[in-house]
Amino acid sequence: MSENIIRIGPNKYIHVQDCNTNLTTLITGPFTFIRQDHELVVTGIESMISLPPNSYVRIDNPVI
Repeated sequence: MSENIIRIGPNKYIHVQDCNTNLTTLITGPFTFIRQDHELVVTGIESMISLPPNSYVRIDNPVI
């Protein structure tokens, strides 16, 4: 039962695939996610990328 309850902290996320519709959803925290029988957690809990103040990022090719 405990593997069906996932506690996602602040600035964290998971990807969840719905096996009925074959759609993947991004779930962001803080949130307590309860996995249904037809859902599959694709990635574990990952941290979001944070930038310090007064900084920027250049994305050359987002496909790669």
